[in-house]
Amino acid sequence: MKTKTVCLLFLLLLPAIQLKADNSTSEPAKVFDGYDIYATTILREGDVWKQWFGGWMKQADLPWDRMYYSVSEDEGITWSDPIEIFTIPNVQVNDPSVIRLWDPENSVYYYQMYYTYYPSGYGDPTNYIAVSTSPDGINWTHLGSQETGVLIGADNGIDQAGAWAPSAVSLDSLGNEIYLYFHNNIPTGVYRTTLSGKGLVFNKETTIVVSDGFKANVDVTIAPDKTWWMFYNSPGTLTNGQSTFHTAKMHSKDGIHWIESIYNPIQAFPDHVTVTPHIVWEDEINYQLWHGLGSSFIDLDVFMQKFQLEPEPSIAVTASSVWAVGGLEAQSARDNNIDTYWSSDHPGGETDRQEWIALDLGESLTLSKVTLTPRVEGICFPVDFEIQFSADGSTWTAVTGHTYTGYTNPGNNNPLDFKFSGGLTTQYIRVFATKLADIGGGFFMFQLAEFDYTEKGPEITTSSNWIPDF
Repeated sequence: MKTKTVCLLFLLLLPAIQLKADNSTSEPAKVFDGYDIYATTILREGDVWKQWFGGWMKQADLPWDRMYYSVSEDEGITWSDPIEIFTIPNVQVNDPSVIRLWDPENSVYYYQMYYTYYPSGYGDPTNYIAVSTSPDGINWTHLGSQETGVLIGADNGIDQAGAWAPSAVSLDSLGNEIYLYFHNNIPTGVYRTTLSGKGLVFNKETTIVVSDGFKANVDVTIAPDKTWWMFYNSPGTLTNGQSTFHTAKMHSKDGIHWIESIYNPIQAFPDHVTVTPHIVWEDEINYQLWHGLGSSFIDLDVFMQKFQLEPEPSIAVTASSVWAVGGLEAQSARDNNIDTYWSSDHPGGETDRQEWIALDLGESLTLSKVTLTPRVEGICFPVDFEIQFSADGSTWTAVTGHTYTGYTNPGNNNPLDFKFSGGLTTQYIRVFATKLADIGGGFFMFQLAEFDYTEKGPEITTSSNWIPDF
């Protein structure tokens, strides 16, 4: 959701634009024209598609964001004229995420909406998350504290920076297990909280960080193949130098441990802003990306664009940080090219800083060794580090005999073997550095050209009683 000022805006025709998108199968198609509308969410109920979105349909709606509703009976191709379903005086309401739940006592379905609640009319600069319910998706009852619908306040369980742009995932039709993803006002990361009481009760003790870094307006969805996907807005720059958003994605096996796609950004426009992604799956590899698109952050309409998933690497690579220069991503340490490398960030003046790079092997394997190849110049290899392993990607243990202090970098890019006596069985393995190399100028970094592993071969047994068969 955006802070807006009352002003006269003229709707602009969207010019022909050059797309930058991974494997897009269509250009963006405008679905709804509005004064400033975006943040859509869609539920499919058989042949009927239902859509909710926020913003201003017309200038008379100013100054408060409000919620709208529309229906399609031809699989999202044509939609009924949007109707306004609610607004709250002195409060901006936007970024809806709607789930459909079953009420076994009354044998009926009902709807639950989570949304951004920003009481700017009361001079409150904090964003909150509210919840409302409806029997039909049109008439809503606001639940939560003070009869306003507020569910998550300024203390979101992690910091005091509020909560913004929720995305709800229910793992059953009764709402017994509902997860709510959101970011804070900065935004500096993505959080997940577990809701109880049919999704109406927030306990800050259940809030965890699932991904750090600038990620806004997340939409979390589970694909038909059961893979979790998080689509979000990442920062970018327009050709005129102004800040913008691109669309990016992450994937996960459990909704907690996330890996950034190597195809990011999947959608970027040189002269237009794209915001608030929402995904509708057509099958296991084809999906529709619904989003706001316009010439600025206060001139947005609802668009849809089709994409096809590209397979992600079977061995996923993550890192503690990345130097903000193209081509130095963590995946560069798994591309079989010693001329490319991953690099941690370099804030400067911090030799005793924790930086790490990790592999998710996809399954539990027994390894005989890992091989680390320093970057070509042979610099930026850590001085103090451990090789660690984990069963779940969260709790890490140092491999016995592989804690190093004052490690001497050989000064070239020859591979370095670290062998595991008897083998090491694990799914996750990483290099965890606590003292970085001094490269001069007050900069300390950890860089790696390649991160490889070797599986332990089968045991070969011999017997003194063995007689050759000849």
